[in-house]
Amino acid sequence: MALIAVAALCASCQQAESPRPVDPGTPAVSPSPTSPTPSPSPPIEAPTTQIDVGGHRVEAPEGTRAEAQDDGTVALTVPVSGPGALGFSLDTPADVVSGRLAGDGIWLTRPLAVTPSGSRNAPFETEGNGFAVTPPEGATGLTLLAGTALVVESEWESSTRMFVYPSLLARSLATGDPMGATALAPDVMAEVIAAHPDRKDRLSTPSALNQLACHLVGAPEKESWNLETERPDKGLVGFMVDRCN
Repeated sequence: MALIAVAALCASCQQAESPRPVDPGTPAVSPSPTSPTPSPSPPIEAPTTQIDVGGHRVEAPEGTRAEAQDDGTVALTVPVSGPGALGFSLDTPADVVSGRLAGDGIWLTRPLAVTPSGSRNAPFETEGNGFAVTPPEGATGLTLLAGTALVVESEWESSTRMFVYPSLLARSLATGDPMGATALAPDVMAEVIAAHPDRKDRLSTPSALNQLACHLVGAPEKESWNLETERPDKGLVGFMVDRCN
């Protein structure tokens, strides 16, 4: 009996005790990532200064200085005192024509921001009759031109050659921008044709329009923009190669 008891005791000692499952416990909950609350954009400074531009009313930010040129173009200089957009409004819906502001009979050049490193284009947005310009950081002012006349005078030098004398506004609208020049050339030509309706057939041609666009984009400083109406059309690039004629 003693031997049986000892054998039973040894057998029970050799049996491994089953391990107890480990309680994983309650998993730690990581805090949900949070995005920083965006700072509200500075309010748009409302226009308070009224300026007459060829019979159109332009409202600009406080402190805007307007200088009328001899050809009717008005140069606007707008002070920038802090962050935030500057509001303007016209007395007609403000549209964008190839990056330029235009209303019904009024045009404005792209706003330029004055910065310590020079001037550069300032972004703007339009809504209804208004537009808002956002100066880049460090800007001290904005400059732009406004006007209602693209052509000061035009005359026939011969039966086929037209001399067009553009305004400062027209000279500044599309320099270095072929797409802008192509979009704006019909507006310039419309003023020329209005002064010479009897020669509309000579002026309403692709050749004449491309010569005009060429001056807008590549030779705005010429005293007169000469149109050789008998010249075959070369396309805008072709006329640019030949200095517009």
